[in-house]
Amino acid sequence: MGISVETVKTDAFSMDYVRFGSGKRTFVILPGLSVQSVMGARGAVAQAYDALTREFTVYLFDRRKELPAAYTVADMADDTAAAMRALGLKDVSLFGASQGGMIAQYIAIAHPDLIETLILGSTTARLDASQFGIFDRWIDLAKRGDAEGLYLAFGEAVYPKAFFEKNRNAFAALAKGVTGGELSRFTLLAESMRGFDVRDRLKEIACPVLVLGAKDDAVLAPDAAQMYADAFGGREDCTIYEYDGYGHAAFDMAPDYRERMLRFLTRPLALRAHHGMCMRFFEGRGYSEAFTDRMRTVIATLSERPQTPVRLTASTDAICLRCPNNAGGTCTSSEKVRRYDEAVLSLCDLKAGDELPYAAFAERVKARILDQGLRETVCGDCEWDGVCTLAPHNP
Repeated sequence: MGISVETVKTDAFSMDYVRFGSGKRTFVILPGLSVQSVMGARGAVAQAYDALTREFTVYLFDRRKELPAAYTVADMADDTAAAMRALGLKDVSLFGASQGGMIAQYIAIAHPDLIETLILGSTTARLDASQFGIFDRWIDLAKRGDAEGLYLAFGEAVYPKAFFEKNRNAFAALAKGVTGGELSRFTLLAESMRGFDVRDRLKEIACPVLVLGAKDDAVLAPDAAQMYADAFGGREDCTIYEYDGYGHAAFDMAPDYRERMLRFLTRPLALRAHHGMCMRFFEGRGYSEAFTDRMRTVIATLSERPQTPVRLTASTDAICLRCPNNAGGTCTSSEKVRRYDEAVLSLCDLKAGDELPYAAFAERVKARILDQGLRETVCGDCEWDGVCTLAPHNP
């Protein structure tokens, strides 16, 4: 597959990336720590993610070219976010594997306006000193210039035992092309993870999250999945699944990995029931500029594709993603807006969790609430009531 490496430049750095696919949505891959640049494996990556290319345009990012002497995972996140902004990317479905997952978490926390959906593969929210031994061993091998030893130690830890033993010679052969500069770069990138810990900030992540862990992960914390369960447990828009038998490299080895990702990414659009009325009266005003832009995007999508499946909810949804009242997936005005949701569901003879085409839901809202003059009984105490009272509702 003839995919060319491109370079995005900012005032502070340059970063290589590749893109493939032709879908309208944007999917970004942040790979894990590697001895050599992932750009060399771009064809294999494109082939592995081919199933996503009809729905998405896919971007695979490397780390920045000019690495500073002191570099952290948070710095990597800021740089990657800057690269995405420079390319004009928005509403990104972001996938990070291993170290890439650490970077992805920081981006979702510090740059939430960029992210629509987050997928975390074989990663962790914390890497303390007791868990850093494997990285110290890799760093020592890299500093001593032992590329073959590094590749073998890396492969043995990352991949299942049978796969590694079968491909031991291939790992050793890869080491022959490693340069001193690549070993120095590997050392710096590995050191960047020392002390990594975002456990206390996970609840700031407001977008839907899919966590794909590995029960037999020999590289990262065995309790990683529990950290995410503690942070995201109870949220309708978060899913956690653990593979077994594929090791840390489940993202490479599990045959259904991309299929599981695609199911999550193309699931029915979550829609708060009362937003079925809000969208009818929307005229470009909202809680914030980001929220207004998000509302406009969702309305445009559903207008263009009215048969889009939606899953009705009385919790945060696709529109709430950019709302300033969305605190880590929980609405700070939950009691009032939940009352609105429940009223709409009752009047439309529906319930939370029901899935149907958006056009069918919109028609029920129109026929059973708006045409019956019942809007004010549902949400007459809303702060935007004046807008809805004066404006004719949209078709």
